Amino acid sequence: MRDANQCATINKEHRNPKYLSEFSLHVEGGSGSEIRGICTLKELKEELSTPGVVILHALPCQLTPRWFKEHADLIPHDALICCTAKGLYLETNQLMGHAILDSLDRADQPLAFLSGPSFAEEIMKGYPTTLVAASNDLFQAVRVKKILSNFKTIRVFTSDDPVGVQVSGVL
Repeated sequence: MRDANQCATINKEHRNPKYLSEFSLHVEGGSGSEIRGICTLKELKEELSTPGVVILHALPCQLTPRWFKEHADLIPHDALICCTAKGLYLETNQLMGHAILDSLDRADQPLAFLSGPSFAEEIMKGYPTTLVAASNDLFQAVRVKKILSNFKTIRVFTSDDPVGVQVSGVL
């Protein structure tokens, strides 16, 4: 997180003081402590070394490439990066996938893209939501689907067309 005070509140009170503060942040059936905020990726060094780790990346498009460049040495080459940012990286007119790979200076980083007609407030209220997870490697999209399909009101479809999903997000 970019705001240390916001991060501390999430960890102490299990709510985000800045966005949708009326909602508790918890994993259904859990104690609430499973969701935690961090201010530096170094805090996750041990978790990142776990085989099969998935990084759900949710920064705005224009901040994404710089963030990946700054953290490339901490991100394992086999980690699946699932990007939720929708739009073009304006500095280079790139889709997020290309901007991420260029920033990491890697061509073989596993990537997936999560998109859909979804709104955070509606998800928090439990409204039914459909999303699509797309990757060049369909099994990576299925991994994202399995992680997010644990929620009762979210249905994730899969696609092997990450360019189409990214372009749809831009539009």
